Amino acid sequence: MRTKYITDAKTGLRVLSGILILIGALLSTACMKLDSGLEKQQQEDDKAISNYLTTHQINAVKDDNGFYFQKLQENNKGEEIKDTDVVDFYYTIRLLDSTLVGADTDTSSHPARFLMDYYSIVPQGLYFGIGRMRTGEKYRFFMPSWLSFNQYSTPLFGSNSNFIIDNNVLSRQKEDHINKLQLDSIQKFVDHTGLEFEKMDDGLYYRETKEGTGSSPTDYSNVTFYFTRRYLDSTIIATNVDGEPVTLTLNHNEAVKGLEEGLKKMKEGGKCQIIMPSSIGFNQSICVVPSTVQQELFKQGYIFYSVLPYSIIMYDVELIKVE
Repeated sequence: MRTKYITDAKTGLRVLSGILILIGALLSTACMKLDSGLEKQQQEDDKAISNYLTTHQINAVKDDNGFYFQKLQENNKGEEIKDTDVVDFYYTIRLLDSTLVGADTDTSSHPARFLMDYYSIVPQGLYFGIGRMRTGEKYRFFMPSWLSFNQYSTPLFGSNSNFIIDNNVLSRQKEDHINKLQLDSIQKFVDHTGLEFEKMDDGLYYRETKEGTGSSPTDYSNVTFYFTRRYLDSTIIATNVDGEPVTLTLNHNEAVKGLEEGLKKMKEGGKCQIIMPSSIGFNQSICVVPSTVQQELFKQGYIFYSVLPYSIIMYDVELIKVE
């Protein structure tokens, strides 16, 4: 049984039809040519948001990309957000009727995080919105459905929902800095456990928990195994321990680099624990606002990654067969 949730983030943020509805040139310029269905939805969204702003006497500016915004807190000394920056931010997202959809605030353990890239965040309108901001600033975005989840619906919101999103940008940093911080975090975690791990040059930590007696995988081997994937705080992200083992072919971009590297060190019948920084894991993944919708989107096949962006990952693996 092959499974998509081993997929390597290095192969790109591939997304199935339905969530990233506006692809290619549809979002690239203000003078894009729209099909009648999308154009109609844009007009309906704009009318709904304009009526809301008028009714509540809100003075908001319309961005060329189609959303409205207010500056709640400016910081002229803050750093500008640039493409390829990794941005940490807090948010609150509501419907136009003020119903709370989700929040990640300063009372949360970790802020939301995403790579400043068009395909790294949902709603995609936040890419354009956060791109206007500086660190330390707070903006309120009135986001139309066609820049959000379009016709997708959940128990939290219906199809073609427009949103009010409050954003507070905390910081911007580069991926190499994040990697250094993660390597420090993993080393501290390992030191705290008192267990002996073998450390690889790329940051992978490997510990054999049961010695295998069979053959070891080589490049392009087919491997069958059970696994449990966790965050470093032991929260389980995915597991197949109570189901069918997964089979994949090594060096075919069917698994993240760190997992493949760990599998190659094993022997058939063995077990191991591996810890990896995001650079050899799921890297930027995809940031979903609100994060509570991410697992649902993943299970329904709209996105390929259930792992939060730039997460340290820990695997427990049992290697069943090598072919």
